[in-house]
Amino acid sequence: QSALEMCSAVRDHDHVGVLFGDRDGGPPAAVHRAELWVPGRAGRLVLLPVLRRFLLRRFAGRPADAPDGWNTIFSRLAEHARDGESEESELYYRLALGETEAVTRHLYERLSRGDPAEWIELHKHVTLAPGRFGDDPYSAVLARHKKWAAGEDRPMRALADLVVRLWLAADPFSEPKFRDDLENAIRDAIRRDYEELADRFPAAEPLLRLEAARWS
Repeated sequence: QSALEMCSAVRDHDHVGVLFGDRDGGPPAAVHRAELWVPGRAGRLVLLPVLRRFLLRRFAGRPADAPDGWNTIFSRLAEHARDGESEESELYYRLALGETEAVTRHLYERLSRGDPAEWIELHKHVTLAPGRFGDDPYSAVLARHKKWAAGEDRPMRALADLVVRLWLAADPFSEPKFRDDLENAIRDAIRRDYEELADRFPAAEPLLRLEAARWS
């Protein structure tokens, strides 16, 4: 069960091996059971969503800096993704660690210079990362994770807000009804964030306006 809890951290089955070093004898056979994994995006196998949510909650309850804790495991996954030059996975795991400044700055750079359609897909999938928000209210989480952007220009502040709001809206620990209530509470703010970014990034404006409309 402990091994399965650790597996709840991975984006897909391909990353399971990263969790278990050679000295540990590799992943236990039980974590590979076919009934635990289902086809996800691009055909990659992902842990059953309901099971993953349950296991993530238990995993988040461990001491974060323990050898098998949240910070240790997500750091290992992020480093592996960086070494494998997997931009999306690294940002996903960094966000799970609460590294909102690093993630936002990277997304800002990509939005400034990259392909707009690729950016839309990138930011959507990155902000699906789990987070250890505890019982803090939404306003406290938002304030804590966007504090670094206080002295930045308006587009950076808008993106910092957007990243945290989308991250909260996708929180896998929240019950579906609570998640819907949260989305409704921040829907207008997310729409405004997209619209502000659309005003500042002409090349991406049509796609950003489309995302804004989705939250209307």
